[in-house]
Amino acid sequence: MLAGLNRTLDKWLCDSFVELLEEMELWKWDDATGDFWSRLAKALKQSNISITWAEQLDSRLASVHTTGKMSWAAATRYIRECITSPQLFNVFINPLFWMLKAIAESGYQP
Repeated sequence: MLAGLNRTLDKWLCDSFVELLEEMELWKWDDATGDFWSRLAKALKQSNISITWAEQLDSRLASVHTTGKMSWAAATRYIRECITSPQLFNVFINPLFWMLKAIAESGYQP
């Protein structure tokens, strides 16, 4: 059971099942159908079901799967949320793009 969860966490670049639940918010159902743990996390997140045993599972998993570092999924989640959200894209990324384009077109040399 834990070996399968370890493979899933490695695939999604997560460090815990709780983090996998958060990660599934960014993925479509078709992307998460590769294995049991991905489907379970996506179904729980999509159904807005909170579970009480995720932390217990993570504490059992910690004895086998410890990195001591922030996972790639956690480090990049906010950026990926901004990219996939039209409102956030228009507020943050679009103005930055136009500003950089104006600087490039002005012929500015640092």
